[in-house]
Amino acid sequence: MNSVAERVRALPRRERLIIGTTGALMLAVSVLWVVATREASAAERYHEINLEISGMHCEVWCPVRVDAVLNGLPGIYELFVDVKTGRVKIQFDADHVSPHQIVARFSRSEYRVQDQSPVSVVNRSGGHEWRATLNAVHYGVHDHGTVVVSGPQTDSQVSARAGDGLRLTAEIANRIEGGSEFPFTIVEDVSTVSWIEVDVSDEHGRHPLRIPVNIVHHSAAQ
Repeated sequence: MNSVAERVRALPRRERLIIGTTGALMLAVSVLWVVATREASAAERYHEINLEISGMHCEVWCPVRVDAVLNGLPGIYELFVDVKTGRVKIQFDADHVSPHQIVARFSRSEYRVQDQSPVSVVNRSGGHEWRATLNAVHYGVHDHGTVVVSGPQTDSQVSARAGDGLRLTAEIANRIEGGSEFPFTIVEDVSTVSWIEVDVSDEHGRHPLRIPVNIVHHSAAQ
């Protein structure tokens, strides 16, 4: 049987954050476990960013306050807060909320985003995890970028297609150590979010990875 700590870590973000270290709060685990079970399969496919946040000092209440910053935003699946390092990992659905919207919430709070990772998209299926990651947070027109695809070392076919404002160098991936990559170029200043849709096919089926590409004016990118 899983330990209490393991069960708490498995809870969805809002239920997990209200579990404290006192015996009284630990009693909430059995009540909230039903909610966790109902939502456990919600994030087999999700997007992810890592933020470095300043202003976190309290290991007990800062995670709760960070969670409150994002309260009300749709598509937030999980929130992992490390107060000691000031890092926050957020798993979300980019079809409902953008990385820009997430970061903008912190600009109106007591916390400040000091650094932000490029966005990744994760697809978990058949006991395997496929991941596609951009090499930058945003791009200006004529900029060059890459999306790197990693996953199990299987005999797989990886292809991609680009959305508005983007041009792929090739629709079949370049093989690199540990995965594949697709170089691309921003060809149009659409000043919005476009997409690269990666399709991984292997003996277990198809594993789509749809990753948002934030296109901005050069002045904003700098």
